[in-house]
Amino acid sequence: MTIVYRVNAGQLPRDHWTHDAAEGGGRIVGEACHFIDFVQYLTGALPARVSAEAVPRTQAVGVVDDSTVISMSMTDGSVASIIYTASGDSSVAKERVEIFCDRSVATIDDFRSGSFIRDRKTTKLGRRAQDKGHAGEVVAFFEAATGRSGAPIELESLVATTLTSFAVVESARRAVAVVLDLSSVLS
Repeated sequence: MTIVYRVNAGQLPRDHWTHDAAEGGGRIVGEACHFIDFVQYLTGALPARVSAEAVPRTQAVGVVDDSTVISMSMTDGSVASIIYTASGDSSVAKERVEIFCDRSVATIDDFRSGSFIRDRKTTKLGRRAQDKGHAGEVVAFFEAATGRSGAPIELESLVATTLTSFAVVESARRAVAVVLDLSSVLS
């Protein structure tokens, strides 16, 4: 798969708690981790290598520009780009996902609608009501916590997401690609 995930996150005031490394961990660790996790879900694979480039952190007019472009190679050979921008206009939808695979294209627009395109035929998806899965997530958590089901997300995936988020921050800070060897941590 080739995946492009664009997030128009918007800017936050410089004193917002997410900017505090101890409290919020920064927006990559605290928010972009969810997009890394979604790419893992789509591909069924783990990140193998990440490269990230961040816009220099300017603090004009009391806000911080947290824009970062993340490139990921997955263990199954898939590639993904996560474009996390804090500098866009709020009238543009927050999230757009494009998935290219097997001569087909699937799109998701702000988790309200989408489409599947194959052989020049488009099938529209969604009902315009936004569903990011929060209600289902709470139900799955309680089902697992009460022993009625297993963990909704494998520990391996959770650890991989966390370590990949840290690797993205390192890559952007040092301007180098980071190879992830998750085998020693996950075994």
